[in-house]
Amino acid sequence: MPLSVNYKQAFNSNNYRPLTNYQSVYLITHGSYANYNALQASWKKQSGSLSYFLNYSFGKVMGIRDGQSDNGPTNGYMVDPFNLRENYGPLAYDHTQIFNATYVWNMPKFVHGNRFLEGAVDGWQLSGYTTYQTGAPLQPNQVLQFTWAGGLTVPLVGAPNLPDNSVALPNGLRTNGVNAGSWYGTDQNGGGYEGFYPQLTCDPRNHASGQYFNANCFTTPAYGQLGTRIWPYVKAPAYFDSDLGIYKSFKITESKHIEFRVQATNFLNHPLYQFGLGGTGDETINLTKNTPSQYPVSQLQNGASCSVLNQGHVDANNAAMCDYTQVSIAPSNTNGSLTGKPNFKTGQRVVTFAAKFYF
Repeated sequence: MPLSVNYKQAFNSNNYRPLTNYQSVYLITHGSYANYNALQASWKKQSGSLSYFLNYSFGKVMGIRDGQSDNGPTNGYMVDPFNLRENYGPLAYDHTQIFNATYVWNMPKFVHGNRFLEGAVDGWQLSGYTTYQTGAPLQPNQVLQFTWAGGLTVPLVGAPNLPDNSVALPNGLRTNGVNAGSWYGTDQNGGGYEGFYPQLTCDPRNHASGQYFNANCFTTPAYGQLGTRIWPYVKAPAYFDSDLGIYKSFKITESKHIEFRVQATNFLNHPLYQFGLGGTGDETINLTKNTPSQYPVSQLQNGASCSVLNQGHVDANNAAMCDYTQVSIAPSNTNGSLTGKPNFKTGQRVVTFAAKFYF
């Protein structure tokens, strides 16, 4: 009768060290590299009642994802610790297109001949800021998460005729869990493959309108296979924001005046899609298949009852059956709440009124 063993091969790192007597020897190098290529343009106007500054860039940041960065967040998590070049791809902070605009407008006089209305309406200053960035790559930012099959259904002592969905290992044992330790036989904490990556079966950029990726392009790699280490450039949702402010000073005396200011952050009230809001249902690809199944009570052995599986019932043919869920490796995503786009948006207009008295 086949039995399940959650297997993880013992890993002695000294067997792979050329200088065994010295144990770990750390070599600090500048092995990683990166490059940035872009088309950049700007337009500036600083005279007259209207001044503005516009800039735009179209480029790409490529390099080695080594989990390090001296400038803000990490550049992306390493996918292959044994081959530096296999970690080359778009870095985590890459944004293909970036546009920024700032502007100040000293508004003209709209009222003439009425001193009171001139003081109230004329002389206001309008200023604003607008920015747009295309989304950063999903893979190096680890936006997508994966639920690998675990607790695969195997025959039990009391239920020997259950399906055997375990995976055969080279040494003759079997595993009922999919993870880096069982798939590669290395210790994840001892310098082996710390990550476990899916195999792409298609280009995830080929998706329906409104989606950001095709969730059906991911599958569990074959045993011992590393999976697809660098994915095609799948982008997260873009970022957009536009702020606006208007203010004016009202003179009371030579040394005293009041300034009124109205500021609106995200004044267009444009919320943004974002993965992971309200849980991880929209960013978790589940590669576990759960199939409701039945097992005849008559096939139970060694005094076992349905409690070894789940619970019992009597079917339409008056046969006693045990209910259980058969667990196997799914060929593609089984998470029904994952559609390839975020479930929620975030952001709203915020208006601030302020008054300052100068004396």
